[in-house]
Amino acid sequence: MGAGRRRDSPALAAPIAAARALPPIGRAVALGIATGIGFAFTATFMRNSTIILRADPAALATSWQVYAMVATGIGSFFLLQNTLQSGPLIAAQPALTISDPVASVLYGIMLFDEQLRSGAWIIPELTGIALMVYGSILLARSPAIHQLKADSPTQPSPK
Repeated sequence: MGAGRRRDSPALAAPIAAARALPPIGRAVALGIATGIGFAFTATFMRNSTIILRADPAALATSWQVYAMVATGIGSFFLLQNTLQSGPLIAAQPALTISDPVASVLYGIMLFDEQLRSGAWIIPELTGIALMVYGSILLARSPAIHQLKADSPTQPSPK
């Protein structure tokens, strides 16, 4: 798991660094991608922790994976809050929605030697990916969301 941690650092650092130089919409997208990757990384520690729990429940309290899961979960939640405050939701949500499952699948392949099914299974796999991307695009283009954005004041009203 240690090698996976080193590979994850650039995957999180690159969109966070890029976000600093981007306007609010781009910043929300970049931080949404980083947040999705962070939550996927948290899930890898969760998987390791459940494996340890099944094998030896007493060992869970002394395993580093459970503490790494808590730390990455808290860090990812903090990043989520920054994402949601950095720009419009219509930019952040699709990036988050797509990056989390994609990163999870990649972590599964790279860290846990999981295999994607081929043959006839490729059709539902690709259909699921296409529907996820299509739904995210529809979300980003939703007239209702754009109307809410247009109706909201740009400056908070003084109390």
